Amino acid sequence: MSGLLGLLGCSVVGKDLDGYFSGDAGDAGGSAGSGASGGTAGNGGSAGSGATGASGAMGGSAGVAGSSGSGGTSGAGGCGSRQPPTRPAVQDTGSGAPTTIWVLKDIVIDQPDPLWKDIGFDLDGVCTQPPDNPVECLAENASGPQRDGNAGVDNAFGSTVIPLLKAADVTIQQSAQSNQNEGKSAIVVHVDGWNGEDDDPSVQVWMAETAYAIPDGSTDPGMPSWDGTDSFYVPDAAFNNGDVNSPVIGNDNAYVAGRVLVMRLPDRSAFPFQTSDGQVFLKLTDATLTGQISADGRSLANVQLAGRWGAQDVLDTLVYINICPNSLEYGLVQNLLQNSADIRATKGTGGPGAVCDAVSIGIQLTGYPGKFGGLIPSQPLVNPCAGSGGAGGKAN
Repeated sequence: MSGLLGLLGCSVVGKDLDGYFSGDAGDAGGSAGSGASGGTAGNGGSAGSGATGASGAMGGSAGVAGSSGSGGTSGAGGCGSRQPPTRPAVQDTGSGAPTTIWVLKDIVIDQPDPLWKDIGFDLDGVCTQPPDNPVECLAENASGPQRDGNAGVDNAFGSTVIPLLKAADVTIQQSAQSNQNEGKSAIVVHVDGWNGEDDDPSVQVWMAETAYAIPDGSTDPGMPSWDGTDSFYVPDAAFNNGDVNSPVIGNDNAYVAGRVLVMRLPDRSAFPFQTSDGQVFLKLTDATLTGQISADGRSLANVQLAGRWGAQDVLDTLVYINICPNSLEYGLVQNLLQNSADIRATKGTGGPGAVCDAVSIGIQLTGYPGKFGGLIPSQPLVNPCAGSGGAGGKAN
């Protein structure tokens, strides 16, 4: 994640931005197909075989030609609706396994089409696909809706924002992954109370960004081996008053369903990412982290972090990387948000005439075994735009 907003605000100066600030977001719809393809993106049903078209979508009606093609507006019709697994209906038998720790790295932020379409979840329950393109809201200056990915996935970050960042720096993902591989800005996922089985209705989870790793047998920070023997250290600002029993980003009632860890994140809890210019803070609403637990429990595959990143929260974090209000760079970010926002920051507040005030985001990572080494003092949080440092190393 290193440098995302710095690139967004700084490196785009002098670039040709017309392709990002105009035009209809998303892919062009395909040609009208037969009813049999009802509800598939780009193949909205037109007159066709009717009954067979309905069978292609959960919400279609037999005998109504093409109705299945546009019947997915609720997310459960033509598109389907990709959601995290639901909480399993089994008894909580308590912990049958010791504390489990994974450390996330290999972040996937460069998501060229069609990769972005499968990273994230259907956040708004609306199937934004042709021919009707229903939406929760529209961006202030958008000329058209931001279309969904597969199964209603909302991920404007991957489809619209990242291409702009990559145009400014093609190494953006490589740099982020390199930092994580060194043990910096990786993510500790700490799980207590897991029974070790495929289903567990209640586990306790917290997450925190790493500052560095100390390899096994060493007393100094260094390159981790990622084999489960490394100890990872996190800043104490990841916990309220530095208390490891009071995480800033935690959930005491997460769960495991079908061997998938599911954690809902507290709304707008500040998650820091270190960049070369300072820290940026990812404050998401309606956010979920999921990951497929391996058979031996040592790794997490296909980890997905998805949610709504409010436009104002994006702007508020810019000052910490020296992008100040009234600057050219700040204005560029505002412009991007006014054109690319595709969702409401608060779930359930959309409707006719609603203006989008958030960007949907989906990020993919992979979890490796590791140890929690402990806390280190957080560095003071500095606001260059204010001309003085702040205290505490934690965003409000």
